[in-house]
Amino acid sequence: MDYYDRPQSIKKIEDQVKVFEYFDSHGGTIKEIAAALGMSRSTVQRHLNDISDPKKLSLIKSYLNDNKKIGNKNGGLISQEMYGFAKADDGKFIGHKK
Repeated sequence: MDYYDRPQSIKKIEDQVKVFEYFDSHGGTIKEIAAALGMSRSTVQRHLNDISDPKKLSLIKSYLNDNKKIGNKNGGLISQEMYGFAKADDGKFIGHKK
């Protein structure tokens, strides 16, 4: 039996195609793609990193990095609201208000 004829290999390839097609048509974060396709976030991340086309891989990585930056910024803003972090004028953390 050839490697690509094994049932788990066939499922992996089918899942990769699903992830690529969903990402191409809808975009979204890893979390959104995973929820939409019923997969774990690590599986979606692995499938996106497995793409063989360098241009598409570069585009995907850029898109995901932008999403990560936005998430980190929003997470920081939510934490600041919840705990009242105090920052200096240069943006450095100097303590909390509580």
